[in-house]
Amino acid sequence: MSGKEDMMSESGDDVDSVPDDFKTFKNRSLKRDIGGIEIENEILVNQVQHSERKIEILQNLLEIANDKYKDVCTYKQESYKLKEELQEWEDKYDSLSSEYEKTVEDLYDKKQKLQKQSTRNLNKKLKRRDNTIEEKGKIIAEKERELGEKEREIESVREENEMIACKTLSRLPSTGVKSRLLLEAKRVANQQVAKELLSTERQAKDQLPGGRYWNLNEQVCSRLSAVPTTNTVSERDFAQLDMLMRSKPSAAVTTFEAIIMWSNNKTSDWLNSLSPEEHAQVINEARVSTPEFQKSIKEKQQLLYQKKLEVLKKKQEKKVKQEEKQHSNKVRLTQKITEIGGLWTSLEDLEKFKTGKDKGKFKEAILTQLQFRRVVLNSKGQKNLFQQQHKGQQYTLEQQEDNLKQVIILNLDEEAVRNLNTNVETPESGVVEWYQEMTSKKGRPEKLKNCCEENMTHAFNAVKAGTMSISAASRAYNVPRMTLSDRVNGKVQLEAKMGVKPALTRKKLRYYII
Repeated sequence: MSGKEDMMSESGDDVDSVPDDFKTFKNRSLKRDIGGIEIENEILVNQVQHSERKIEILQNLLEIANDKYKDVCTYKQESYKLKEELQEWEDKYDSLSSEYEKTVEDLYDKKQKLQKQSTRNLNKKLKRRDNTIEEKGKIIAEKERELGEKEREIESVREENEMIACKTLSRLPSTGVKSRLLLEAKRVANQQVAKELLSTERQAKDQLPGGRYWNLNEQVCSRLSAVPTTNTVSERDFAQLDMLMRSKPSAAVTTFEAIIMWSNNKTSDWLNSLSPEEHAQVINEARVSTPEFQKSIKEKQQLLYQKKLEVLKKKQEKKVKQEEKQHSNKVRLTQKITEIGGLWTSLEDLEKFKTGKDKGKFKEAILTQLQFRRVVLNSKGQKNLFQQQHKGQQYTLEQQEDNLKQVIILNLDEEAVRNLNTNVETPESGVVEWYQEMTSKKGRPEKLKNCCEENMTHAFNAVKAGTMSISAASRAYNVPRMTLSDRVNGKVQLEAKMGVKPALTRKKLRYYII
């Protein structure tokens, strides 16, 4: 617009000669053109911003695609394993399905056999079993009578032996020998009598004075008068329960109780003997009392469940106390082993400590070394090597020293001990805190967390040479047991590094981003 004004100003008279309406018209057209250009500029700016957002979204999508590609690679590896496992499970399923079909057929046959058997046959079997039990009771009574006769014969023989012993004692010339023999015989007899009395007291504790069944009142005596003198009824009930559990494995305990009481009490015969009105009344009362009966059963089950929980809680508390006791014992032994200069890993350490020490301190140090190896390190060796006595005889100082030497030789691995001593340093003070940090997972030193390649190589060579097991090598060289096991078994190469390989290289990633 400024260009046009200049041209008009140059013309001079021509500008003055142009009418005002034409000038206003030109100005309006120029303003419309400028507005259209500004709108186009805004549209272009919006398009540029939209394209920038598109680029950002594409970059994010590219990153997501890269992550998805990594996941797909890992999923592909897992899918191969899952296919193998699926094939194994399919084989197992085929075998189990065939077994299931066989068991279903056997179950169907057994059900048909059970349907053929009626309650009458069951009662006949129970009566036969009762008869056999009575016959066996008679046989037991006869055998008890025979045992009584044999006991009387033994008593007569014992009396004869006592008479012979008295005669032999009367013939002894020395009264001192006779009195000593009599005292020894009395002592043996008193021991036998004491043993019999103790066993009788344990067996008849409730019937002796102070027991539950001593000086019973008339009410309890009348109630106990109906108790059977034999276990025939209980044996019959248990036999019926065994049969029901086999024929109805999914039934509840209350169902078994109802069936046994129904058959033993002959409830069906009693109901059939009632009149129709009494029969209907009894059935209605049973239906009305069913909810209360079910409620009492649930309360009983809840009570049993609470008792089980209490027993489990006591067991857990006992286990926690035992673990705390073991932990405190290990801390105490660690403190004692530190006070005497640390663990003796070779016979030279033992001989070095032995020089210049009295027998008392040396014996105490040997006991500390043995206890530390048994409780804390779980060293190899027979049980008697770590004890202070064997078969009632106390070990001498020389024997305990020989036992410690045997334990050291059995667990000697100079390479593992040297590496362990270089990786773990025991502080001179604060032994309890050091032991707690060593035993806790959160407070382990960094040297035990990191697995260097040199230690892994040493552990791998030790296992391959056959001098150490995988667990012993992992403890000795401070390397993870499963990592060492994978390398020994050939699942992973020895030079392999930890972590998953990247799905895209740097070059490919840069190409996709650009």
